[in-house]
Amino acid sequence: MTANKARFQRIFSLLISQKWLGSFEKEVHELFDECDSDDQVELISDLLHHFRFLDRGEEQDALNQIVNGIIDLGFSEGEVQIVATSANDDADSGQAVLYGLKPLFVKAGWSNVQLVNQFGKAQRYIPDKYVVCLVDEFVGTGRSIVGRLSAMRRDFKNNKHFQGARFFVFAYAGMIAAKDALLDSKLCEKVFFVHSLRKGISELLPDPQIKTPLMLALENKLEPVVSSFPLPSFGDGACEALYGREGGNCPNSVFPVFWWPMSSASGRRKTLLVRKM
Repeated sequence: MTANKARFQRIFSLLISQKWLGSFEKEVHELFDECDSDDQVELISDLLHHFRFLDRGEEQDALNQIVNGIIDLGFSEGEVQIVATSANDDADSGQAVLYGLKPLFVKAGWSNVQLVNQFGKAQRYIPDKYVVCLVDEFVGTGRSIVGRLSAMRRDFKNNKHFQGARFFVFAYAGMIAAKDALLDSKLCEKVFFVHSLRKGISELLPDPQIKTPLMLALENKLEPVVSSFPLPSFGDGACEALYGREGGNCPNSVFPVFWWPMSSASGRRKTLLVRKM
């Protein structure tokens, strides 16, 4: 079998198993063109087969599962506040999830649920709404969530009305390692990811010791710094994430070959996913 025919068959197989790639055929071809060997082509193909990409319908399903998960905690509407992980008013994934939840809570019978668009504002609703449900789209290392939880616990303890807040974390998707880290921190009681993900090379593929140098070679072709942001090798915190969402901003936890905008040799790349730098 010729190399071109083998590559065609890989792409055809990908388009069948990952239908979202049908809108990105040119980008898939370009990504494969960046590969210097059949082993690298095989690596990229295997990773794409494991990709979790949420289309609009799957995102709606994730929202519904989060609503059900929060209601199933067993608290009354008056005790709960739903809090975006956002730190300010800038539009981000946490606020997008929060606003997507609002009509679904109304549909589920919680017509006056307290929605809070910044984690720093949660304190004003203590003590009545002492059940704090943090929501986000994707959790990579879990570092930022730990920081949010730590800050809220500190702020709540300084509030004379504090009566013992309880914390829960919900997201469309997240790394299993992040879930373990959050639970080990003892800062929250429960972590619910609609989609729990394993590391793409280290945990999903055979012979990671062989695959790792192949990915590093591909990353070496990318511009090391873009808009003052250094290339996050294997994704932020080496998460090796394989995740995307239709119309979404790609998390920096994802392997940068799928979204990093610049190549050292040829300039701007056509990428499968897009991230606002």
